[in-house]
Amino acid sequence: YADMRIRTKRLQIPHPRMFEREFVVRPLLEVL
Repeated sequence: YADMRIRTKRLQIPHPRMFEREFVVRPLLEVL
């Protein structure tokens, strides 16, 4: 799944600004 990407009018995965979102970054840092 590492290279899997989805892009439609309403959805983009991975989100281009996901690392600017604390609710994404904080749990990731806890795992690392």
